[in-house]
Amino acid sequence: MKKIRTVIVEDEAPARDIIKHYLGDLDYIEIIAECSDGFSGLKTISNLKPDLVFLDIQMPRLTGIEMVEVMTEKPEIIFTTAYDQFAIRAFELNAVDYLLKPFQKRRFLEAVKKAADKIQSGAGNQKAASELLQQQPENAAPINRIVVRKGNAINLIPVEQIRLIAFPLRTTTLFTGAALSGYC
Repeated sequence: MKKIRTVIVEDEAPARDIIKHYLGDLDYIEIIAECSDGFSGLKTISNLKPDLVFLDIQMPRLTGIEMVEVMTEKPEIIFTTAYDQFAIRAFELNAVDYLLKPFQKRRFLEAVKKAADKIQSGAGNQKAASELLQQQPENAAPINRIVVRKGNAINLIPVEQIRLIAFPLRTTTLFTGAALSGYC
């Protein structure tokens, strides 16, 4: 069995340690990186292109959901979080599983097996994240900010600062009040 290249993105060191401990007995899992925030996680995933990511949702500055929304890579995702209210959105983004902290080892290993089976069978995420995002949730909660990728930069823009959204032929350009000041 080919080793499954794995990244852990979790802002709490004890949670990262538990994941590493639970993965310790699985010789087919190779942990290639650990990240403590969404920005470094996004960069690491882009550079290393892992097969599997353990991803927390509530992290400083960039949430796990926002990471998946701007991710250009398409690894399998297992969310590990203390918040159950994001489960529907996680599965809309094609997550393999959603583990609520504190999770038992048995439940964790079930999620890993599900991801490993999906990866080994080649039935992994075949759609790009942008295609998955076309599926809008029925009862979406109001958003208070948007995440915009421009090259390698990630910008978090509060909704109240958005003055204009323009849709050119191939890309989406977002202008905030500050960005528009030079054009007025």
